[in-house]
Amino acid sequence: IYCTYNEKPKSALKRKYWKLIGRYLNRLRYKELFINADIIIDYKNLWWADFLKNIKTPKITVFHASFPVFQKWGSIKKINSYDKMICLTDNFKKDFIKTYPNDKEKIIHIYNPVDFDEIKKQSLEISISPQESYFVAVQRLSQEKDVQTIINAFNIFSKKHKNVSLCIVGDGPDRTKLKTLAEDNKHIIFTGQIDSPYHLIKNSEALILSSTKEVGEGLPTTLLESQILETLAVSSDVQSGPSEILMGGKAGVLFEVGAEQELAKIMMDIYEKKLDKQPLIRTARENLFRFDKNQIVPKFLNLIKEVVENHQ
Repeated sequence: IYCTYNEKPKSALKRKYWKLIGRYLNRLRYKELFINADIIIDYKNLWWADFLKNIKTPKITVFHASFPVFQKWGSIKKINSYDKMICLTDNFKKDFIKTYPNDKEKIIHIYNPVDFDEIKKQSLEISISPQESYFVAVQRLSQEKDVQTIINAFNIFSKKHKNVSLCIVGDGPDRTKLKTLAEDNKHIIFTGQIDSPYHLIKNSEALILSSTKEVGEGLPTTLLESQILETLAVSSDVQSGPSEILMGGKAGVLFEVGAEQELAKIMMDIYEKKLDKQPLIRTARENLFRFDKNQIVPKFLNLIKEVVENHQ
């Protein structure tokens, strides 16, 4: 296995050079490797499509984001560079086939594999442990992730429940803006990036995820991690991963995108025990086999074998 690395330089001058010519030269370094490979797997949302279109080596790509993002990026124009494209949800596949029926043979759905044992093991490592009850959000702090909806909902919730915290785990370009939004509520804690947030997730009232309609979610790993740790998962109902993971609300709670009042009510129902979490957690646990690495890896390997054999 040979892996390519394309990290952008840190200095502004070097990044400008990288953008103009460095990326192109970097790709040329791999041309001979690509031509002589048995198979190429582009794991970065069709990032190599323009370079690979004239290379005859068998090729697979993986698209990690939601279907709206696929359309926004005009990615259908790039798909012919590959033999197959893996999408991460069945709903993505259905939307793809409905929109691009002539390309239906290109698309295949395979979930990302998850190592259940490793997540449970890491949940024993204590990083931060609030003294009071808390909800937790683990996501990138950027506009498309809609963390402001979670903050606004928690502020509504806090008017009634003064001794409950919200732990926001992660970092991103909107961190300062979000901290300003939350500055009047001392119970909102920004932890920054944490290598292992699993202890926080495991002991929370619930994990909450929020995103915008324009970007949606591919297969949000935090929801899976929450289910593995038998913590209730709550998510905005965006295309297309959350609904599939939470089984339309049978294995977690879904709320309308941007609905602060609805989310605040969900948080109150959870904390006041008006919402019975256990049936949702139990359904999630019983259906986690869908994402087990022992189920997923053989599918991925079989696809590789199929694509290579079709080229022989």
